[in-house]
Parts: sequence; C-alpha cells; structure tokens
Amino acid sequence: MKIIPVALLLSITINASGDQWIQKADFIGQRRSGVAFAINQKGYVGTGYHQQGGVFKDFWSYDPFTDSWTQVADLPGVERTAAFGFEADGKGYVGGGWVSVGTGKDFWEYNPIANTWIQKADFPNQITNTVAFSIGNKGFVGTGISNSALTSDFWEFDPQTNIWVSKSPFPGLPRCYAIGFSIGGKGYIGTGENVGQQYNDFYEYDAMTNSWVSKADFGGGQISRGSCFVLDQKGYVGIGLGNVIITDELWQYNPIVDSWNQKLNFPGSLRVSAMSFSINNRGYICAGDSIVTGAGAIQGITNWEYSPDSLDGINELSFEESGIEIFPNPVHDFFNVHSKYPVLLSVYSEDGKMIFINRKFEGELRVDAHNLASGIYCVRAELNKHSYVHRLVKE
Repeated sequence: MKIIPVALLLSITINASGDQWIQKADFIGQRRSGVAFAINQKGYVGTGYHQQGGVFKDFWSYDPFTDSWTQVADLPGVERTAAFGFEADGKGYVGGGWVSVGTGKDFWEYNPIANTWIQKADFPNQITNTVAFSIGNKGFVGTGISNSALTSDFWEFDPQTNIWVSKSPFPGLPRCYAIGFSIGGKGYIGTGENVGQQYNDFYEYDAMTNSWVSKADFGGGQISRGSCFVLDQKGYVGIGLGNVIITDELWQYNPIVDSWNQKLNFPGSLRVSAMSFSINNRGYICAGDSIVTGAGAIQGITNWEYSPDSLDGINELSFEESGIEIFPNPVHDFFNVHSKYPVLLSVYSEDGKMIFINRKFEGELRVDAHNLASGIYCVRAELNKHSYVHRLVKE
C-alpha cells in the first residue's frame, strides 16, 4: 500500500447558526415557472412567465464563485412556461411546457461547452407542470398535465439512443405541480395538487427494478408548487403553496432512515413556482411568484443560497464498509486518516462550516489539529460520488 504522510495546519471559521440562508446576486428579471439545472458547478435557469413580460425562452448561467449571472444561448424552440428540465451526463435537457399554441412536446439538448442547443426526439405527449430528474445518464419525467388531463405517466429518456420509453406509472393519484429529485439510483416524487386538492404523499422509484414504493409523507404537510434540491445524498423540499397559504418551511429528507427533519425557514419573500438547483453542496432558490395566479402577483428576482448543517443526520460507517479509518479519536494534537482507496477529504465544524479540504490521497494522511477548538467535527471522505462520514472528537 502506498503511504503518503502529510502534516497540515487547520484554521477555523465558525458559523454559529448551523444551516443558513444567504442572499446572492438577483436573477436578471421577474418570472416564475422556469426550468433550472446545474452542470459543471454552474446553475442554468431559463424559460418561464411574467405577468407583464409574457413568456420567455432565454437562458442564464449562474456562477457561485463570482456570484454573477451570464446570458447563454436561448432555447431554440418557442417561448414557454412550466416546462421540464434536467441534467444528464454533462448536458441539459428542456422540453414541454405551455407555449403560444398550447402545450409543447418538443425536446432540446444543451451543450454548455459549445453553448449550443440541438433538437432531440419529441416527448411522447404534450406535457406541462411535470417533474423531471436524472438517474445515472438517463432522464425521467412524470406526472403533470398531458394532453389537457392530469396524468401519472412516467417516462425514461436515453440520450445515447435518443428514445423515450414508458416506465411503471407513478403510483399516487394523478397530479401536477409536484416535486421530484434523485439520490443515488433512486428517484423521488411527491406533493403536488389536483383541482385545488394538495398532497403530502411521497414515493421512491427504483430504476433497476422499474418499481415504486411508498415512503414517509412529506413532513411539511400538504403542499404544491414547491422547490427542491439535493445536498449530500439528502433531499430538501419546501417553500411553496401549503394549505392555501404560502409556506417558508424547508424540510430535509434522509432516504437511509426514511424520515423528514425540519430545517431553517426560508428568509426571503414568500413565493411559489421558484426555480431551484444545487452546486457544491449548496442549494439555490431564485425568482418565483408571491401568489398563485391572477392580477397583482409580485414576481421576485431574488436568489438565495442555502448551506446545510453537515453534521445533521450523520450515518457513520465501519472501516469494513467505507474503507476509512480515523485515529486517534478523540484527538489532541494530530489525527491520522487511513484510506484503502483514493479519496477527497474534507472536515466540517459542528455547526456545518467547512474548515479544511484536501487533494485526493490514498494511504495515510496525518493532520495537525493543534488549532482546532474542543468539540465535535465531521470528517467526510468522497469516493466515486459517494460520501462516507465519520465523527471526530477534539478534546
């Protein structure tokens, strides 16, 4: 085994609030019901609707490192709102939505390197107000309004073959305005509405077996037109229309234990149908609408960043399970991290602030802990898109 002894001095920046929201650069204009996804550490937001400005097809890129928005190539199809979008294998995909002639079914692929769009196989039906996510290198689209009727249909798109395939339908009641995301090899769909009836049920889809299973109901009660993103193998859902009033609650879903945990409330103006995505373990929610429909809607432009508490809900694994060993623990002056595989190591304070990140290493890493205050820390090792987390106690 290759051993790499390294001594590193750690500095600490403490954030006493744990998870937090920070207001970032405003989106470029007021709108709701656009599409959003992230590719290569940048967010992409486009299409949507504004009460006075009409329907859009422009697209914008958000860089969290410079906190700035840059316009990219417009979607080549017609303007639209309530379309679906997802990322798969480093490219963005957008389709469906309300368009000038009704409901769309055209489908487009975006290449962020070339900043170009190409048209792909149409979605099988006209579709709007649906949910979409990717598992592996394939996209999945389900629920929504299809051919003017609510649907439970669920479809898989393979970019390699450019073919849509019907999959096992969503097992809940037909609905629109639901939320959907994926974690690992599983997809999740829940909440939403049907003619004013809102839902809080929640289901997990296994792409390997093409099967669904009911999971714990959403912790925030009945909700629709909400926002969602995924951070560190957990889903975050909230900030939408809940029981006639707009809610600012944010809830975290842990798929390992099938449970919901309420997090820090959204501090921005109340909104529905906002656009959301995640980059570098940070979630983003931008724009949206202050009311559901009708004249007088105040559509926002603000963009907010959410940082999770990294120690919340730690699932510690043994050396046999993760290949990671930390010793001594508790630690006084130094600790060693022994890894069977090449990993990227990071350390977080108890309140969720990253205080150290290292290049990939394999073997043994020796870390100087003299400057660490007494307390509990989180040591995360990332390997092949999986995170293994261990507690470290500094005495």
